[in-house]
Amino acid sequence: MKISFREIDGNSPGYWGLLSVLVLVVIAGLLSALQMEHYGHIVTGMNNHIVWGMPHVFAVFLIVAASGALNVASIASVFGKTLYKPLAPLSALLAIALLIGGLSVLLLDLGRPERLIVAMTHFNFKSIFAWNIFLYTGFMAIVIVYLWTMMERRMNPYTKPAGFVAFIWRLLLTTGTGSIFGFLIARQAYDSALLAPMFIVMSFSYGLAIFTLVLMAACRGTGRPLGDDILLRLARLQAIFIAGALYFVAVHHLTNLYFTRRHGVERFLLLDGGIHTLLFWAGQVLVGSVLPLAILFHPRWGKSRPLIAAAAGMVVAGGLAQMYVTIIGGQAYPLELFPGMQTSSSFFDGVVHRYLPSLPEVLLGLAGVAIAGIIVALAVKLLRFLPENLADGTTGTLLAPPARTWPRSRPARRQAMRDALPSIAPGNAMPRLLVSAAHKSSGKTTVSVGLCAALVRRGLAVQAFKKGPDYIDPMWLGQACGRDCRNLDPFLMEDEEILALFRRHAAGAGISIVEGNKGLYDGLALDGSNSNAALAHVLELPVVLVIDARGMTRGVAPLILGYQAFDRGLRIAGVILNNLGGTRHEAKLRAVIEHYTDVPVLGAIGCDARLDIGERHLGLVPNRELGDAARRIADIGSRIAAQVDLDRVIAIAGSAPPLAPASPLVPAARPPRPATRARQHSVRIGVARDQAFGFYYPDDLDALRAAGAELVDIDTLRDPQLPPLDGLFIGGGFPEVFMDELEANASLRAQIRDAIEGGLPVYAECGGLMYLARSLTWKGRTCRMVGALPGDAVMHDKPVGRGYVRLAETGRGPWSAGVDGPAAELRGHEFHYSSLDNLGPDVEFAYRVLRGHGVDGEHDGIVHRNVLASYAHLRSVGGNDWALRFVRFAAKHKSARRRGRAAGAATGTIPLIAAV
Repeated sequence: MKISFREIDGNSPGYWGLLSVLVLVVIAGLLSALQMEHYGHIVTGMNNHIVWGMPHVFAVFLIVAASGALNVASIASVFGKTLYKPLAPLSALLAIALLIGGLSVLLLDLGRPERLIVAMTHFNFKSIFAWNIFLYTGFMAIVIVYLWTMMERRMNPYTKPAGFVAFIWRLLLTTGTGSIFGFLIARQAYDSALLAPMFIVMSFSYGLAIFTLVLMAACRGTGRPLGDDILLRLARLQAIFIAGALYFVAVHHLTNLYFTRRHGVERFLLLDGGIHTLLFWAGQVLVGSVLPLAILFHPRWGKSRPLIAAAAGMVVAGGLAQMYVTIIGGQAYPLELFPGMQTSSSFFDGVVHRYLPSLPEVLLGLAGVAIAGIIVALAVKLLRFLPENLADGTTGTLLAPPARTWPRSRPARRQAMRDALPSIAPGNAMPRLLVSAAHKSSGKTTVSVGLCAALVRRGLAVQAFKKGPDYIDPMWLGQACGRDCRNLDPFLMEDEEILALFRRHAAGAGISIVEGNKGLYDGLALDGSNSNAALAHVLELPVVLVIDARGMTRGVAPLILGYQAFDRGLRIAGVILNNLGGTRHEAKLRAVIEHYTDVPVLGAIGCDARLDIGERHLGLVPNRELGDAARRIADIGSRIAAQVDLDRVIAIAGSAPPLAPASPLVPAARPPRPATRARQHSVRIGVARDQAFGFYYPDDLDALRAAGAELVDIDTLRDPQLPPLDGLFIGGGFPEVFMDELEANASLRAQIRDAIEGGLPVYAECGGLMYLARSLTWKGRTCRMVGALPGDAVMHDKPVGRGYVRLAETGRGPWSAGVDGPAAELRGHEFHYSSLDNLGPDVEFAYRVLRGHGVDGEHDGIVHRNVLASYAHLRSVGGNDWALRFVRFAAKHKSARRRGRAAGAATGTIPLIAAV
């Protein structure tokens, strides 16, 4: 099972709002600790009889939950359940965070935190408290090592033994925590060794409940898919742990009731203990056990995500109640110093001690929770703890299809089975459909993104595809699915190559959604050979037509009928009406479509500004520029799910016929072969990936890796230095939007310029070309760029070059096919509002433009030293294996550089090429 982890963006208002609240709670807790230290515990509800108050309730709960939070990681590594493997890093992180939060509360509650040094240097090993210091610090160290083995690839072989040690250690830790109570004979409520194993079972329940809440919140907040399969498994496991903890609680109290000398404390806790009795029955038993069990074991409630989250929250609330009853209630009952003897003193013998938690105590306890929350929130932003995709089908198992209810009568049942055959036919291993429109700007991208997000929330593994040349729409589709969106382009790819690529990436998905571009029948060729309809024929895709219904009523019928009649071989399986004026408008359109056509209406979407993603001169705003992209996608998914019949969409996708097998001779039919150990790191290719540059096709990046390149991300806005590289790839993007930041990073610009002059192989497309120019001018402002190319980029109000291009290689390109053989004709696309001005007459070009504009209308691909910079975007498909040629050239240059160093060392000189 391949698992991909990624940091969260952490730039949304919701994220910073949560972090701000947590910080404020911590500050309030610190101020409370300072007040208690300054004025003494007189400001708390604690006294000489109840010396462990509300802070200890929070602290012990967090420490016990820390042990249980490691459950998921233990199940994955110790018990070999691979389904839980993607969750293991978050599990370990949460265990560390909860332990730090709990220990922080204990430390601050001491009154004098500096006395901790004494406690950690002077030990009385007859006391369980001394042993707990080693248990806590050892747990922290072992889990950190365990986490290291999970996140560092070369340490992966040690994950299982490290997990086994962590599993044993956490049992010892929880035993030690429970033994503080279970082995202390001084208190009647604690004189049972059964409390130690009971704490272990409680830790399983509390830790898993917190883990479930954190996982659900993280996936929802970041828009990452969380399938039903893994969530329902966690819920079932939670129910088992709740039942186990309830069993131990029952046995503990029944055992105490068996002994006459414990009747007093049991009566106090179970019958007449006031708040303690109320918290035991209402909090610990009812809220913390009975209600969650009723939810999780219910056949319908147990599959509801909100109710699963509610059950986990109840377990947490019940756990705090249980800790209150155990810790506070056990101290409130009068201490019997000399059992069987009659004593009297002025020390309130036989009196139930009162305790009322003060605000400082509560704030200090909440600060421990907030500290754990801050650790988790920052860690998932800075490091790769969260998997990108937990949808069903990507985590190792697939959910069975939902049970179907058949009619009772035999004829009706047979008819229903015949009607259902398309959705359950054996050939439906690849359910799929095309989302197209009558014309561009109909809202098909929003609908496609919303469908992907909504289906992922249902637990389906969704694979998105985009027809034609596009970078930005696939970014949104990819984030909505939790996996890279792939481009299918009939102009650049042969039909067999499209079919093979589609089969390879759709094979692991539960449903595939292909978004078209422009209108259903629009395309470059007169015969429609590269239209969306042509792609639908190649992949045998049912078509869902998105219709912008603004200002339309009866006219929708001839539109649909015309689209059906234009190509009888194409199946328009349904329509989604968009931009409706209200329910009355919707009713009219539905009536017209139902009366005149046989096409079902799958959904009706009203005009809603909240569904707008935002556009500028090249289309949608890229998701990486918006801190709240995940929230927007989740919101769009919710709104689409509420207005589109997802069941019918799934049924349409499932009705697609079996695909013809792909030929093994077609390159796209085979997944990129992993580089051998000898070639794995043959060259290091830097890839500029940040807010300014992000236009890359995933298949091109796969092709670079398959050719033996190690890809190294470069942030042109923030990285002050260029790492050691053998080549550099700067794709398209929006350098004009971030030209101030690009100019401000002068150190990186200078290093790139020096590396280019030293011979570094560089491939730049469009935005990358603009970045390598001397300057960039936009809206009357000019900023300095790298200065490696003899030209100045100038932005214009209208496109300079737009559409598909055909190029003939001149043979002057550093890695052109014409260098080693006959020149080739290449196909690509361009879309740029800029021109390159002030070029000198001696500029060399790698391409002659046959169709398109390029740099000057006749040429494209500026060649300077080992740089090839063009306005054309190429794809490593259709016989144009530029990625392989680029990597081979970089490898040759690397070898030449090594030879140059060796020659320089022998002669005492350093050739220029060796200095790069």
